Amino acid sequence: MKNFILVILLLAGAMLLGAEINDDYEHDRGQYSVRDLSPEQQIILERIELRLDTLQNDLRGVLNKTEQRQLRKTIDELRELILIIAQPPVPRIYPMRKDDFNDLKQRIRNLAFPDDGLALLKTAASGNYFTSAQIAGLLDLFTFPDDKLKALSIAYPSCVDTSGNYKILDCFVFGDDKEKARQIIEK
Repeated sequence: MKNFILVILLLAGAMLLGAEINDDYEHDRGQYSVRDLSPEQQIILERIELRLDTLQNDLRGVLNKTEQRQLRKTIDELRELILIIAQPPVPRIYPMRKDDFNDLKQRIRNLAFPDDGLALLKTAASGNYFTSAQIAGLLDLFTFPDDKLKALSIAYPSCVDTSGNYKILDCFVFGDDKEKARQIIEK
């Protein structure tokens, strides 16, 4: 009987989770603290919690102490599964692929004027992300410090790592320019 009840609990929980959970709530010691959920989502969460409580109460008198502990443990596990499923997805941000990045660099190199290169970089940065090493590579395409600083201002908001910021600063020769670059990075 114990296994039968556990299977029913798991199936019921899986159906409820799969069919009705969206991805935005927190768990606080058994009580759901709802944030940014629609009224429909809030109702669904309340229904799941109510069904779990009802199931636990209905089976309390039927099960012996050991089975009740197992039931309580299983229901707690279901609540934990709800938390796992309901967590918002972690955004996956990837830097520009090597081939695409090399193509961008070549296109900037082929342009006659730095302002055209900056315009192209602005377009590329609006839909892509860069590593700090890639940003350093982009800065090396520009000769004058002012153009490098402008390029840094365009590209750095799309930087996915900060561990290589020293590579960016190394693109600047003079202390004043390095300081301006540092200020752009720290914004």
